[in-house]
Amino acid sequence: PKEASDSYTSRGLIYYYQREYEKAIADYNQAIRLNPKDINAYNNRGIVYDDQGKYEKAIADYNQAIRLNPKYASAYNGRGMVYSGQGEYEKALTDYNQAIRLNPKIPQPYRNRGMVYSNQGEYKKALADYNQAIRLNPKYADAYYCRGLVYYYQGEYEKALTDYNQAIRLNPKFADAYNNRGTVYSNQGKYQKALADYSESIRLNNPLLWLPYNNRGFVYEKQGEYEKAIADYNQAIRLNPKFAQAYNNRGFAYYKQGKYEKALAEYNQAIRLNPKFADAYYSRGLTYKANRNTEKAISDFEKAADLYKQQRNQQWYQYSLNQLKELRGY
Repeated sequence: PKEASDSYTSRGLIYYYQREYEKAIADYNQAIRLNPKDINAYNNRGIVYDDQGKYEKAIADYNQAIRLNPKYASAYNGRGMVYSGQGEYEKALTDYNQAIRLNPKIPQPYRNRGMVYSNQGEYKKALADYNQAIRLNPKYADAYYCRGLVYYYQGEYEKALTDYNQAIRLNPKFADAYNNRGTVYSNQGKYQKALADYSESIRLNNPLLWLPYNNRGFVYEKQGEYEKAIADYNQAIRLNPKFAQAYNNRGFAYYKQGKYEKALAEYNQAIRLNPKFADAYYSRGLTYKANRNTEKAISDFEKAADLYKQQRNQQWYQYSLNQLKELRGY
């Protein structure tokens, strides 16, 4: 039965790579029926469940693989990814550490642990992990991509670009990498390059497709092409109706066109979706100010200042205070 179960496990993996998840699961089920100790079948079925968002089933499969072989590094790595996706970072770190202890030569747990550190703002630790993942596998596109993101967060745009370029060289269909490289170009004022990258990310059908639409819209907005910007924001909102950033950006495009009522409706929606969205209060404050509604403008700039202060955004905290000084006339 071991040979038979192995052939189902192997075929299941092929179905998984072809994104035929139901067929993959059917094969893994069959492999487990034939050989209830097939740890690869449990591990691989866990990966499929994780991709389908069936997190409890995924964890149950990883637990079973670990019970059958407590030294199976891949299962700890897989379970860590589920925990990480659910924001349970401490549990994820424990699993990644264990995977690395058991097999220090596989690059994935370093990359995954780096992502947790990055989410926690521990950029130094994240970089060390990404460097190690790349040392172990110099063709690991994801690790370059993740390292590029840390460099971007730290404002090291040239280093970020180098890493995104490398990620794209290794994986020319890497939609997220085009999106993020576009954002670096946008911040550098290289708008044509940014537009090309966002458009490519859209063409490649980025799984988070609303992001490149929103980002491309933002570049159009910076260039004063408000109708194009609004069309892209509409698209982003259609794809993700809970994406507060796109409402805020669409509001700003309406504001620049002098359509203040429309702008206010957008900011209200952005704030409903994210009550701690400092930019939306600031932008709504600008609109009230343009409308000569001083009282409401002051209230919004106060709220924005408060949130920027909490979020340690010194620059925009100062901008909010400047607006308040101007409105209060001192």
